Amino acid sequence: MAPNRCNTNENNLLIFVRNSRSFSFLLIDIDWPDNFGGEKFTIERKPTIPPQLAILIDNVSYKTSLLEMENDIKSRYDNVVKVIRLKNKNQFDTKFVKVEFNFPKARDDILNKGYTTIDYIKHDVKEYLPQASILICSNCMGLGHFCNQCKQTNATCKLCSEQVKDVSTHQCQGVVKCLHCGGAHHSNDLKCMVIKQFRSDLTKTLLSSTHKQSFNRQTDPSLQFPPLPQASKQLSINYHISTNVQNGIIIKLDQILNSITKFENTIGDLTKHTEVIEE
Repeated sequence: MAPNRCNTNENNLLIFVRNSRSFSFLLIDIDWPDNFGGEKFTIERKPTIPPQLAILIDNVSYKTSLLEMENDIKSRYDNVVKVIRLKNKNQFDTKFVKVEFNFPKARDDILNKGYTTIDYIKHDVKEYLPQASILICSNCMGLGHFCNQCKQTNATCKLCSEQVKDVSTHQCQGVVKCLHCGGAHHSNDLKCMVIKQFRSDLTKTLLSSTHKQSFNRQTDPSLQFPPLPQASKQLSINYHISTNVQNGIIIKLDQILNSITKFENTIGDLTKHTEVIEE
């Protein structure tokens, strides 16, 4: 139960799911009743699709129409919710396209395959990993753990970062000081350089562990080259011709030469007769 941002005598009910299938079940397979435990409740907005139900398509051309691409993907895969072209920190379009699903099967099938095709072009597909969220303890303002896991007995003032036994009796001087870097900002400010570095290191760790995961990607045998034939150990072959065959070839060559000689003699005689007639 969370009383934040609620009217008097109201609370928010937060539901934490075990995995992506549980999330999908609550998102699309349940017709929510009007009453819960005898109390009326309202669902103000649907939750955002978590990274466990999203993929990232790499190197999509800027000329590719996002609407046509979304229609094409929805026609080929089930449970596609949205197709989004990601932007960089300067809010310019990138070549990365995020595809969100409301059920994990189609998403897992694409990841196992390792690629998808858009406009007859093959694109690599990988898991979508957003920038890592950071846990900031509300007791000690430390990074990476919840308040109920905190080992610090004293509490830390959220304004001046001084440790006190009882925050309610603490007389704070009102000077804002960050616990992590000593800067003039609150200790949970995400712009703090220490928090930024912590988030960057955490994201790199998540990325490296994801790359080590073994997705059983299918390989298309038609895309592989056939094995080359092995080179023969005997590079030259010795042809052995019998003596009778050799003699026959020599005789035929002699006959051809004799015929050429006779032809040349005949041409010579005709030339002499022609010269005599002309005289």
